[in-house]
Amino acid sequence: MFLQNLDGDMIDFEMQNKDNHDTANRTGYYHAVMATEMLKKGQSYRQRHSTCVIMITMYDYFGDGKAIHKITSRSQDGHKYPDKQTTYLIYPYGDLTGLPRDLQDFLKLLTERTTSDGEFITMVKELMISIKTSGKMRYDFMRLQDKLMDAYEEAYEEAYDEATDATISYITRYNELVAQGLNSQEIMEQLVAQFGEEHRSALEKIVLALS
Repeated sequence: MFLQNLDGDMIDFEMQNKDNHDTANRTGYYHAVMATEMLKKGQSYRQRHSTCVIMITMYDYFGDGKAIHKITSRSQDGHKYPDKQTTYLIYPYGDLTGLPRDLQDFLKLLTERTTSDGEFITMVKELMISIKTSGKMRYDFMRLQDKLMDAYEEAYEEAYDEATDATISYITRYNELVAQGLNSQEIMEQLVAQFGEEHRSALEKIVLALS
């Protein structure tokens, strides 16, 4: 779930049940997605706001029994590196000692443990019941899921079509160069000159497959 505050900072809440040994890669990706979203073409990097990923995990990532770890960037010798990225890893089964009561209650609720009767956690429980019993809210959620899936499929098809068109162009040009009597090395040089150095890897595979 993505949120943005009035200052323009972005926050992403995530939950992970199983340790797939990719937690750091996941949080790094989520930071990148938010940073890409907040900066438009032509904007200065100085205009980038902070990003925060809050990852609730049902496994103890660091294995030290702590409930919360705050992760920021520092150099090897301890200098703070202000890249405006903060990650919180939250382990609900960890030691809750010293945490605010409302936060303790929320983490206990996630793990189906007994909570207090405080105002905050009571409101959370009532909201959960409302969501579960509200037909309209469930309908809206399903519609949102459908829209997200449609957007994903549309983006995938567009990328697939672009890749297919590019491959056809590579092969067509390859055959033209072969007809001119060029050898593989000369063909490769011509293809890179026409399609660009950034496509060298794909072009090499085409030439290797067709030679």
